[in-house]
Amino acid sequence: MAELFAPGFLEAYERLEPFGQGNPQPVFAADIRILPGSMARVGQASLRFAVGDNNGNRLPAIAFNAAEQEKKLGHNSIRAAFRLERNHFRGRADWQLVVEDFFAV
Repeated sequence: MAELFAPGFLEAYERLEPFGQGNPQPVFAADIRILPGSMARVGQASLRFAVGDNNGNRLPAIAFNAAEQEKKLGHNSIRAAFRLERNHFRGRADWQLVVEDFFAV
């Protein structure tokens, strides 16, 4: 997961775009540390939380249709498959992890 916070990684990732039929979006796998107190439900079925490293770096994350698995996310760490996307909200475009699947470690 430390690679996500390495200088220049997200800029290099952007150069891989646009993603589509001939250029599928990468799916990453990593052990992820969920930051305490960051868990929140989004609507009926999704969860939003923050992930981070030991150096104070953090990124928002969302797991769609994962509310029934919220107890698994109560652990400090999960092993997750995820995509990186820009979240466009209120005129801002911030990076976020979109968690596809996970389990507690």
